[in-house]
Amino acid sequence: MKTYGFKDELAKEMVEKIIAWQQQIEWNRLKKLARYAKSLNISVASHDDDSPDKVDQMLGYGIRISEFPVNLKAARRAKERNIHVCVGAPNVVRGSSHGNNMKAIDAIKAGYADVLCSDYHPSTMLPVVCKLVAEGIDLPQAVRKISLNPAQALGIDA
Repeated sequence: MKTYGFKDELAKEMVEKIIAWQQQIEWNRLKKLARYAKSLNISVASHDDDSPDKVDQMLGYGIRISEFPVNLKAARRAKERNIHVCVGAPNVVRGSSHGNNMKAIDAIKAGYADVLCSDYHPSTMLPVVCKLVAEGIDLPQAVRKISLNPAQALGIDA
């Protein structure tokens, strides 16, 4: 287990707490809430999908957006299921994830990611367009990833 500089005992304790929190998720209540949101035309997103199976599970909850899939397999499955794939502009600008997940540019170049969001760094929205163009994405497509595509994903493009 990678400990990120924590002492082994503290790292194990942290992992145990995370597992305990995950076991407390009331999936049926979450599913009802997602379906209620969908009935009100509120877009629902999943977060950090880590496998095709997780994407399929979340699709059963009515999600329309897969936000920050952690690998290309999950991003590909979301795209195959007509779910918008959202990646972070800071990841593209920086050239990597801050958490050792997939590089957003890889998902974009593979044709899986259609939405970019600012996440924790709003000032990356303009530089990300320039970065995408430098990476070979045409300008109109790059601009759509921060404008029209997010609006469509949220159902506010009319």
